[in-house]
Amino acid sequence: MLSLIPKIHDNRNSKNLIICFLANIGEDYGSYKFYIKNKNILIENKRLYAEKIGVDFMYFENNILELLDKYFPNVRLSTKEELDYIRICLNEYFDEYDNIFYVDFDIFLYGDKNVFNVYEIDKVFTHVYDVVYPWEHTLEFFAKFDDSVVIKYGFNTGQMIMSKKAVNKIYNRNYIKEFFQLKEERGLKKEFTGLEHYLVWLQNFKFNTKLEDIFQNMNSESKIENFGSKMVHTKDLSEETLLESINENVFVIHPLGKFKEKFFSRLYNIHQRLNNE
Repeated sequence: MLSLIPKIHDNRNSKNLIICFLANIGEDYGSYKFYIKNKNILIENKRLYAEKIGVDFMYFENNILELLDKYFPNVRLSTKEELDYIRICLNEYFDEYDNIFYVDFDIFLYGDKNVFNVYEIDKVFTHVYDVVYPWEHTLEFFAKFDDSVVIKYGFNTGQMIMSKKAVNKIYNRNYIKEFFQLKEERGLKKEFTGLEHYLVWLQNFKFNTKLEDIFQNMNSESKIENFGSKMVHTKDLSEETLLESINENVFVIHPLGKFKEKFFSRLYNIHQRLNNE
């Protein structure tokens, strides 16, 4: 029995679950007000997709942060870290589900193609996009240790499909415990947030190996073509261009950056068009 009750639980007795949350860590933080304004639209989009592919759906609000007290009772986290680290507490839900698709709240899901059918059942799949580490807010920290660190693959925890088998492997290897031990040893405070930084941390200070090897050790997949997702943020793409992407089997779109509100409006229009056809 799950210890936390979701705000919404569409139970179809599926062994696959789509899960998202919207937690208020401060109304002035990030895009929270924007999310609240568009809350119903974003929930409707994910619920409708889950219904189409016949899987369960859960939506949580602030109470999901209670998992942090369970998993990290003695760790002081920043407000940003609270939102990021909750994603590595998701084995809470494998009591009832074999596979979980976690998505950030501002992601749009499209079409009838079942996301759970596009990956090998024993792997963790993520949307990986071009990025160079260290990120801007970690440059100063990395310079203290190694000014030559350049990693060309990012691990985006905004979209993750996880299987019970794969995630148990992560927990059984004590990766999370090792991470906090290393964090304490290095005196690391707020420079890293989320699982993507956790992997980079291990790459540089623990495993001394390539990031691709860590993905392999975690039984992960890092090929975007296997996932059918698209992150849009650098170009002001038209509604028709976005629709063309969706028609090319891109069924997960994450709008970010300075065009976020424009993209949001266009993606919602596409959502309406596709569901009214």
